[in-house]
Amino acid sequence: MTMTSLVACVGLAVIFAASASPYAVTDSDSICNDVDQSHVMLLQHAMSHRLALDAGEQWVKGDIGLEQTSGRRDVPYLISTENSTLQQFKVLPEVHNSCLSSSKPCAPKIAFMFLTISTLTQPMAWDAFFSKASPGTFSIYVERKERDGDLPLRHHGAIEATPVHTEWCMLFGGMISLLHSAFSDAQNEKFVFLSDDSIPLNSFGNVYASLVQKAPESSSFCGVVDPLPRSCLFGGGWHTQDERAQKAHQWSTLQRGHAELLLTHWQEGFDIYALNAPSIHNGCSDEIVPITALLAGLRAEGFPVAGNFDDLAQWNISNRCPVLAAWPGPANCTTPPRPTDIGLTWSPGQYCSLESGHICDPYIFSNITMQHVRNLMCSDFMFARKVPGDSEVINGTERVALSQVVFSDHWTEAEGGACA
Repeated sequence: MTMTSLVACVGLAVIFAASASPYAVTDSDSICNDVDQSHVMLLQHAMSHRLALDAGEQWVKGDIGLEQTSGRRDVPYLISTENSTLQQFKVLPEVHNSCLSSSKPCAPKIAFMFLTISTLTQPMAWDAFFSKASPGTFSIYVERKERDGDLPLRHHGAIEATPVHTEWCMLFGGMISLLHSAFSDAQNEKFVFLSDDSIPLNSFGNVYASLVQKAPESSSFCGVVDPLPRSCLFGGGWHTQDERAQKAHQWSTLQRGHAELLLTHWQEGFDIYALNAPSIHNGCSDEIVPITALLAGLRAEGFPVAGNFDDLAQWNISNRCPVLAAWPGPANCTTPPRPTDIGLTWSPGQYCSLESGHICDPYIFSNITMQHVRNLMCSDFMFARKVPGDSEVINGTERVALSQVVFSDHWTEAEGGACA
């Protein structure tokens, strides 16, 4: 298989994907004869999958990919169960001030909120991150599905959020639990949602400067813009169907005023999600409700919020992904675009599998070179996800565990001008 032939085959699949019939994708067989046929099949399934999303057929997008609904997703059950779980957060938490100084103002804090199964996949990277932070500039909150064992980052002051019931495609309850806990500290001015398999690509100082000093009034979402190019293998269409709704990948940042609006208007956002979920099939509560609830709150405040993501900047909502998830398809399916030269190729086998329940997932950073690590640090993202605990870095002829990489050295190098 040559790169040229695979690129040609990818381009052909994208062209066929824009046609009226999803079955047209199968016509690419005769032109892709010199390409590994397993890759052709993956391309055809992935692109047909994307077309089925646009056609409103029975497909659903979950947190980590696209999945067929047959026997896998009971929408009424998910909606009813999660709505019941959320009722404990109907009232804002009692707010306290963690600032202990009586002589001078305390610095605003960033609340880092980790949605986990049980622990973090790369705790050493996060230990390096928080070890460089000035005292009193951050808080950590963790929501765990499995609560046996030590709480991650406890030695950095991590607080366990109220336990809630979560399932695949039913994660908004975990997000609200984290935000509810974090909002109780009046010093928390910025709120960051992170997954358990994420790593920091910037130093704490750089993240703090970006979120607190340079853009204190802004919230950032990784928006799914309508209309979404068909070659982007995650579904859109929510705003097209219901102008009150938006879709964004769940890993976002919030300023405090927006966090309060989300906490006070999540029910309206959830009701809009519940109304549309049975017919759209390509979004989960954690992707639809946060941004939709925030917009509902702004409208309740009297702001004439309308339009797509590009129109939301006037209300300090930025369409800029803070967390990299390397989805298949063109690099510009998100803002900022997926960085180049980070270990990805055109091979659909890196993203897609006919064996798994999910057709296409974001790329998993299992084996990357040291140069790829440097390129990630030089990207426009603050964090990256899909980094497993056994991830390895290839450095010349050596293979070392990613957990052994000295992240702080790479942050210093990248932020010192090496990326220019």
